[in-house]
Amino acid sequence: LGPEQLHAVVSQPRVLEFLPEDVMFLEEVRGIIEWLQRCYRQNTPKKIVKWTLAVTWVETSRVIGWCGLGPLDFSPEETELFCGLDELYWGRGIALEACRSLLGYTFANVGLTRVVAVVDPANQRSRRLIEKLGMQLEKQVKGLPEEHSHYENCLYYSISSRQDAGD
Repeated sequence: LGPEQLHAVVSQPRVLEFLPEDVMFLEEVRGIIEWLQRCYRQNTPKKIVKWTLAVTWVETSRVIGWCGLGPLDFSPEETELFCGLDELYWGRGIALEACRSLLGYTFANVGLTRVVAVVDPANQRSRRLIEKLGMQLEKQVKGLPEEHSHYENCLYYSISSRQDAGD
């Protein structure tokens, strides 16, 4: 994975519109890839530090996004599903396929029994994706400390291994 392909995705303001991160420079992307590689060596079935997978366009092998699992920022004992996709590929079911595959693998092979997702209520695309995955709305996030204010009023969803991941 070359950092240039991932940078092409994370430099799109609309891709990061609802995320706490800002548009990234190439050097930042290089640093993130190095950090992720260190996380991979620390991951265990009982504790996922960060597990981010590249989403590629099969015909060209080009990186067009990411999906993964990691600790929820404001509740690190929980495992959060996250994804992002180059806006040129929105609306094609690619994020759904990637997230569905990741959840299926996670529940069948990693041993996690529950995954959560947090989404800004205004992010209609992600809300539809999460709901198509079979995730259930549990609550609206309230009362977080300032360091996690980005998540205030977000919608909190979950799915367990006993549920089907978006058939």
